[in-house]
Amino acid sequence: MAAAALVAACGDEGSGNVEAFCATARRFEVDNPAAALSAVDVTDPAVTARALRDAADELRPWAQEAPSEVRADIQQLREAAVDLAEAFEAPTVDQTRVAQLEAGFPDIEAAAARVVEAVSEQCHVDLDATPTTPTIGG
Repeated sequence: MAAAALVAACGDEGSGNVEAFCATARRFEVDNPAAALSAVDVTDPAVTARALRDAADELRPWAQEAPSEVRADIQQLREAAVDLAEAFEAPTVDQTRVAQLEAGFPDIEAAAARVVEAVSEQCHVDLDATPTTPTIGG
């Protein structure tokens, strides 16, 4: 069944490039950019913002390679990284914005879990456990 899904994915231009997707997943097994979502350091906002921007930059092409069933999830992770980076780049963090970001964390964690599962099934790569998003307010 999985082999059929891989063959179908390779033949459907709208479903990404499974070979490239899996090659990137193997690279992420060692250096997963989504880990930046869990490594927020409120004491060093500049470093945190840069790490989140770097993560977003790496997730963008991976979303384009991704099979259609997880493309939106990877885009959601990328958007979360961008949103958090913007929050840390601001001179002062707007607490309303922080609350909005925190409210979306369960959805981000669910998206990450779906990506980890797809990578395991399609690429036979075991990415780190699903990143957990930190509480950034307070």
